[in-house]
Amino acid sequence: MSDAQAGRRRRRRRTRRREEGKTYQSRETLPAQPKPSPRSFPEWNWRTFPVFFAFILGVVIMGIAIASPALGLVFFFGGLFGLAYGAAHILARLWVGRRRG
Repeated sequence: MSDAQAGRRRRRRRTRRREEGKTYQSRETLPAQPKPSPRSFPEWNWRTFPVFFAFILGVVIMGIAIASPALGLVFFFGGLFGLAYGAAHILARLWVGRRRG
């Protein structure tokens, strides 16, 4: 490494330290970096309406895509009943919300 490269590196380090608002004499006096905390997963309530509605939508898609016609019809119509229930749930909540508010 040439003297010019070493000088540029030293200047960059000094500039970075000044930007942080602190100047340090050596690397040993730098403050320790805090360790990142591991991400915690959020608690999820699986027995909720959005999860139910997504599951039923998957059943309808499976009923359309399944190879067996008889079994496909069973899943398709079962899923349609579930979608009808979900749509009624959404519409009832909207309707009641408008009447109250």
